[in-house]
Amino acid sequence: MKKIISIQKSNDPKRLFPIPFTSVFISMTVLLIMGLSLSGCNFPDSGITSNDGALKISIGPETSSDRSLLPGISMNPVEYKINGSGPNGAVFEKVTDGEDSYLYGLAIGEWLISVTAVNTEGVGIGYGESIVLIEGSSLVAVTINIEPLIGDGTLTLSVTWPDAEVANPGLAGVLTDSAGVTQSLVFNMATGTANYTNAGITSGYYTLSLQLTDGEDVIAGLVDTVRIVQDAETIGTYSFTDLNHPTGDVEIIVIVDLDAPLEVTITGAVDILSYGTKMTDQRRGANPGEDVINYQWYLNGGFTGTGETLTFGMDLRSGTYRLDGVAISEDGERSGSAFHSFTVE
Repeated sequence: MKKIISIQKSNDPKRLFPIPFTSVFISMTVLLIMGLSLSGCNFPDSGITSNDGALKISIGPETSSDRSLLPGISMNPVEYKINGSGPNGAVFEKVTDGEDSYLYGLAIGEWLISVTAVNTEGVGIGYGESIVLIEGSSLVAVTINIEPLIGDGTLTLSVTWPDAEVANPGLAGVLTDSAGVTQSLVFNMATGTANYTNAGITSGYYTLSLQLTDGEDVIAGLVDTVRIVQDAETIGTYSFTDLNHPTGDVEIIVIVDLDAPLEVTITGAVDILSYGTKMTDQRRGANPGEDVINYQWYLNGGFTGTGETLTFGMDLRSGTYRLDGVAISEDGERSGSAFHSFTVE
């Protein structure tokens, strides 16, 4: 009786990520083909007849797509290490580069088949396993998904910018995994550059966002896709050259100080002063600038005294008079005057 297992690669994606891209893994379909004749069947190129099981290994071509930030090792498998563990301690090992190959004389019963994908450097980059039950006169299909190894990898980032154009630089980085969980990246800042490295990031795909700031203003930024692979380093180098310095809003406050004349008034003056009596005049000057004001008094053009208040008139003869009051700021930049005419009878 024939028992043939055919392994064919499938490219059906199995994962979802926060941004559109396809998970890279190898899906291998294991077909357990049992001959319908009961005995006496020859296996291809075997030269033997057996009632035991046989395994045919077929691996199709792999497809891949470009990624923005990839690890420093090849994720393209060039070799597949296939191991089987079956009834009563039966085992087998097989290495194939993707060409069809055969294994004969497998015992009827349950087998654990594992497949390790290896790259050109001989590094294991993926693994998958499945249980296969070999039994008579039936066709069974089993899928083995070879997925990236789960473990920690290293992320190294270097960011530069023109130092002369950034007065107070800062760099904010966030790494978001496929489940939406974020982690902040703390950079080592230097003159015109910042660096980050972490050897403990779980393998998988991430979204990386970077923002360069000048004080509180964001002046540049980017988002990239990052892949982390177990025991491998993913390196990213970025240079911000076109900076977006925001134009500021300016509030212009104009203070008008054109040394306008002081506004002066005279109070307490009378229009007619009786001969031999006196009057007291008080002079006031508007002083919005809070300057120190000096006051001077003039009677008919002659200097009479200083101060805010002037008392006079006892020695005035009958006649018509003009009293002028002048106010002058201490710095001499502002002045003003007022007058009052009166008669002595």
